[in-house]
Amino acid sequence: MNGSISAQNTGNFIVAKSLVKEQYDGADLYVTGPVHFLNRKHDFLIGANYDSALEHDGGASISWRNTTALQGLDIFNPVISQSIDPTITTMYREPTTQGGIYGSARFELLPTVHLMMGGRLSFFEYKYKNLSKNTPYVISQKNSAVPTPYLGLIWNVTPNIAAYVSYTDTFEPQSAYSLTGRLKPVRGTQLEGGLKGNFFHKKLNVTLSGYHILERNKAIEDADQAPICGMSGTSTCYHAAGKVRSQGMEAEVIGRLLPGWDINASYTYNDNIILQDGGSALQGLHNTPNSPRHLFKLWTHYRFAAPEVARNVWSVGGGVTAQSSTFGNARTVKQGAYVVASAQVGYQLRPELNITFNINNISNTKYYQRLGNVNYYNYYGEPRNFMATVQSVF
Repeated sequence: MNGSISAQNTGNFIVAKSLVKEQYDGADLYVTGPVHFLNRKHDFLIGANYDSALEHDGGASISWRNTTALQGLDIFNPVISQSIDPTITTMYREPTTQGGIYGSARFELLPTVHLMMGGRLSFFEYKYKNLSKNTPYVISQKNSAVPTPYLGLIWNVTPNIAAYVSYTDTFEPQSAYSLTGRLKPVRGTQLEGGLKGNFFHKKLNVTLSGYHILERNKAIEDADQAPICGMSGTSTCYHAAGKVRSQGMEAEVIGRLLPGWDINASYTYNDNIILQDGGSALQGLHNTPNSPRHLFKLWTHYRFAAPEVARNVWSVGGGVTAQSSTFGNARTVKQGAYVVASAQVGYQLRPELNITFNINNISNTKYYQRLGNVNYYNYYGEPRNFMATVQSVF
């Protein structure tokens, strides 16, 4: 289907065909080890890697936009003639090679302070050949010796609390296509810092971190454009954003608060803004589809017995996921904030036999686990459901 549904349950369709064969090969070689200098231990690593991806592909499609036989069909029983079946007339050979030389060092400046530094020189090439016409290869992208350094510092403030800060450059090739060809690799910088700690004799781990990321050439889907991009002319179309900023913070607690009481809780704040996009209407708007600004997750479980007791033991658990509003690939497709809760009751009859009963989405909240555009890729989340499990170990 490709379009909205009418009140009579009819819609417009696209018939598409694709043929893809892929082969991946890779190798990675590195040497690592400690070096003792000035009565301190330092760790070094140096290596190189090479990856190859070879793709043979082709595709063809016929759209309702130019074929009346694909318009206004019953969505539950569409009748489509075999004569409409598209024929693949063009095949491509697309080899992609990438590799790099990398190294890192971890210096012990003080017993409680470590400096990390390193980097990588990356090489990337993508080219294609029209097999149907047997034309020469066309080099669409080539990057040589792209440097991506990084630097980090770790300070063990106390025996159970560590503070860290890091900076890194990023280089990430992408496979998205625009109307004029394949998009250039994403380039960016990332700054991160935070605290990590363990408590109650290392039974409870706590993490607090913040980050700031700037990226150039980030792919953004052109939701209003028909899927006519790529070598076969049937892929989704994208364009490269001039500059995108992502920043936020994360807090996480995992472990055992008390004997028998486990908890896993996290909160994420994520602010993504398109800073520059050639003066387009998207400039200044949020960037990442399906990514909420606020996300909270909690799961807790309590077992009504000491750890060594393994017969006739009851347990209860519960969890909740809450998130703020999101939008899809087309910004007109939106959903508001929602909360999904679940619960569990368990009974350990004997050491080798456990029985659990789960209720998921207790309130039967209707929500989308993924949003796309007005035509497709909108998927409902699971409604209220129940599951009973009997687990036996032999």
